[in-house]
Amino acid sequence: MLELKVPGPVSRAALQAYVDGARPPLADEEEIDTIVARLAIALPRKRDQPGVDGAKLDIYASALSDVPLIDLRAASDWIINNAGFFPSVAEIRKAAAKVAGPRTARIARAELMILRHDRDWTQPVAEGEVVDMGAIMSEALAAHPSKR
Repeated sequence: MLELKVPGPVSRAALQAYVDGARPPLADEEEIDTIVARLAIALPRKRDQPGVDGAKLDIYASALSDVPLIDLRAASDWIINNAGFFPSVAEIRKAAAKVAGPRTARIARAELMILRHDRDWTQPVAEGEVVDMGAIMSEALAAHPSKR
């Protein structure tokens, strides 16, 4: 397993700032309607598929409201270039997940590093400072599950 270094407080703050800013805003109903209408214009429908009306736009807007706008736009571009027919909600979600994958992985790695800091970071011992190893060992032994 890859052994990651424990980030210090400054690195943890930078990682937290990245995580906080890395999640793009979600699309609102009007933006989703625009994207779906664009797809409806660009792609033909299957024979048995009804047209895009107000009810269908509402369903798409509701089902895609948790997907970031930037991912929906990129997914619609990919679908227009690669799909043969008007997509279902599942197909749009699948295309958006492909686009969001690398960003989601970077955020997950940053969150892992934050967790690692919160769990494992300790103040470094200054040179010449005396460490009471007996107190550290007794504290660790007292916390062991067999001592409870």
